[in-house]
Amino acid sequence: MVDLKKFSFLILFILITCTIFSLIGSVSAADYNVTSWTTQNDINNWMKSSSTVKGDSLVFIENKYDLSDTIVITKSINIKSSTNTQINFYQSKAMFNINSTGVTFSGLTLNHNANGKNKDSRISTMEFTGTKTVNIANSNFNLNGNYLSATSFGNWVGNVHNCRINGNGVDNFGFTTENWNGNIYNSVFIMNKNNANAIGVLSVWTGSIVNTQIFLKGKQSIGIMASSWQGGLSNVTINADETDSFGIFVDKWRGTFSKSNIQANQYNSIGIHSFDSAGTISNCVVSAKGGYAILVSKNVKVISTQASSKKGIANVYFFGPKLKLGVVSKKLNSRVYSINVHNIGELRSKSAKLTVFYGKNKKTFKVKAIKSGNFVTVKVVLPAKFATKKYLKYVRLNYVDVFGKKIATKKSKFKF
Repeated sequence: MVDLKKFSFLILFILITCTIFSLIGSVSAADYNVTSWTTQNDINNWMKSSSTVKGDSLVFIENKYDLSDTIVITKSINIKSSTNTQINFYQSKAMFNINSTGVTFSGLTLNHNANGKNKDSRISTMEFTGTKTVNIANSNFNLNGNYLSATSFGNWVGNVHNCRINGNGVDNFGFTTENWNGNIYNSVFIMNKNNANAIGVLSVWTGSIVNTQIFLKGKQSIGIMASSWQGGLSNVTINADETDSFGIFVDKWRGTFSKSNIQANQYNSIGIHSFDSAGTISNCVVSAKGGYAILVSKNVKVISTQASSKKGIANVYFFGPKLKLGVVSKKLNSRVYSINVHNIGELRSKSAKLTVFYGKNKKTFKVKAIKSGNFVTVKVVLPAKFATKKYLKYVRLNYVDVFGKKIATKKSKFKF
């Protein structure tokens, strides 16, 4: 006769055993859960363990964790949280030192509660040197001190998805790197104090920004800064409405800005500045009512875009030569006039013509090419009859601008 009690117990044992093995099989054996009881030494030992391999995860499972020292990442792992863990760090050094490529951060809120030394010695939440692939998603960076940055990377390969950077101190930077091949999607940068920079690439950036907002709430701040940028904006808002601030400042840019809104309306501020640029700005709103809206090279097409600069300044300013008449002088009782011609533009001018009108007569003189920021003096000899204060004289410049268009300045008068 079958003992039903023993049979029922055996079935229950089998079910429990199968469930345990099923759970073990669904999670990597080397994943490590971090609780409030986990020490820094525990994390370091897990990182060094031979059983920890590429693709394993360091998982923060509680709402808060106080990190006592830098986590040195030596393997291609995931660092994540399913509960949006608030990781608090009170040291004036990096929270994460990345010594391996193929690292992913996700679901974290990183509270860096410290100060760097000064603007030349910022402390970063994440740092690495060399070339590494690092992806960051669904995470928040709270820079709760002065002279901090979210990252300080070497040659960065990787993307940013759905992140938020809050710069709550002066001289805070968001993502900074030497070179970058990657994009930013669906993110928000809020830089609350002076001298901030949301995105800074020291050398070359290849990548774009999509569906992202940048708010600069302090003076002398920059939204996007790079030496060279191959990429663009799509559906991006940059609000740099404080004194001496830039929406975008890039030395060399190739790409497209579309469906974006850039506001930089305070004194001496600029919306878009790129000296060596080629590409398209389309369907954008760029406003800089206290300065320049758009300053770009002649190879940029501005299409269906509302640009507003300070009164008296071109809404779209193209870098090029710009000639201006300077001082007119002569020695007493002399017939020889010295007329200065200045190039106040950004590029070397081609040869120009200077015409002096006196009575019903005129004389035209050739003006040689002038380097940017320099001037030349043209010597003009007038007949003795007209070289006196009795007769009013006029002078005008004719030159060719960066597009090959002939420009004639207004006549300037002199009477001596």
